[in-house]
Amino acid sequence: MFLNPPMDPAGRKVDVSDRLLICSSSNMRNEVVVGGSDHALYSINVSDSTSKPITMHNKSNGHSDWVTSVTHLADGQVLSGAMDGKLCLWSQRNRSQCIELNRDSIHPISKVVSDARYNLAMSCSYDGNIAVWMFNEDYQPAEAKSGPRSSAVRATAAPMGPVPHSYLSAHTEPVMECGYRDNTFVSGDKGGSMIIWDLSRGQPKHKFRAHPGPITAIDCMEDRNTFITCGTDGFVKIWDPRAAGSGLVAKIPAHVTNAPPAQSRGPVAGPGRGTIGGRVTIAGSRSTAVVSGSRATGGSSSAGRGVVGRTGPSSGSAAPASAPAGASCAISCMAMTSSRGSSSDASYIITGSGSPQDSSLVVMDLRQGAKPVSRWDHHRNGVYSLCLVGDQCVFSGDGMGTLLCHHLLESELDYPRSCLKYGIGASEVGAVRAINCLNGKVVAAGEDGNVMIYDYDA
Repeated sequence: MFLNPPMDPAGRKVDVSDRLLICSSSNMRNEVVVGGSDHALYSINVSDSTSKPITMHNKSNGHSDWVTSVTHLADGQVLSGAMDGKLCLWSQRNRSQCIELNRDSIHPISKVVSDARYNLAMSCSYDGNIAVWMFNEDYQPAEAKSGPRSSAVRATAAPMGPVPHSYLSAHTEPVMECGYRDNTFVSGDKGGSMIIWDLSRGQPKHKFRAHPGPITAIDCMEDRNTFITCGTDGFVKIWDPRAAGSGLVAKIPAHVTNAPPAQSRGPVAGPGRGTIGGRVTIAGSRSTAVVSGSRATGGSSSAGRGVVGRTGPSSGSAAPASAPAGASCAISCMAMTSSRGSSSDASYIITGSGSPQDSSLVVMDLRQGAKPVSRWDHHRNGVYSLCLVGDQCVFSGDGMGTLLCHHLLESELDYPRSCLKYGIGASEVGAVRAINCLNGKVVAAGEDGNVMIYDYDA
């Protein structure tokens, strides 16, 4: 379905804000919730083009600073965190109403994650603590409770909700990333430390110094014994606490220029605006493409919306400035295939670099010890977001507002550039910060404050 361009390449624009959007979450049916720098969240019914977005913010409900993360709970409630240190739990019955959760810190929230099966969630904070939450279905507060902030603030704040089930306290730096799978939880901090947790006891099981600087992406594999970390050093590392020595199974210089070969112990369990039909060049890809859905005025080459497809031989193009030899380009995002329900036996890790000097996607094959098998350099600017659909489509958004679709299973062909299927100008100004794929639709949120919805032919 997604390997072909959307039915309407221009997409459906939902203008929710004049500020940049940062994060998003979907219920995998018809709702996407986005949050950003205007302190608000917005609930969008992507299946109903006539419905208006619901603003999740008012004088008595919501955040007072940038919203940094949002997630759906199993029962449909939405949990959001922000730089104001608040955690807000939004009702499924009324998206404009929330309760503020009690916790022992007012430090900014960096990330929230939830269990798709249960009303369980974890919130990561800049003070190095992680709060574990267990919610009743659509929690309704009785009375406001006292908390760490003054009563004067509480008088106008949202009603107070549940308290944390437990705290995980072993990090000494701000916790920036975390991953959760089947009761296995792992977290990474700004100092480069990774901790694997025993949630039942609230204690660390294993701790590793994974990277010399901030961990930018982290996850656990389906076996729940193998863990993947990415950092600003440009390396992807795979860990197994059962392995002898340091527990490091593989170290892959995915985004390090002129680096030595990857160290491994074996297998591990868009485009410019222009007239329709005009030819454009994707910077850095040595390929040309045909614009098939953009009608910008004047044939300008500024970033815009429309589809790029049918990539062909190069007529010569200027590539982005490359990084110096031996330079490390920070990894900004990571996605991993799942063998469950997969139509192939392939298992891949895909990473994107947020550096303008790299702006590539790297595909690593776990069957070959996470060996890089393909590098896609079609983006013109750093990659900020990734969304994997099944075992075939990889959607990625960059700093110039371009959304690209690659075919993952063609990543090992002799001509890897054939992996690029098409591109969409999804943000008029700035980066594509978040991508969701649900119910035959791709939803992109950008720094222009718009949400773009693309419908696909089933």
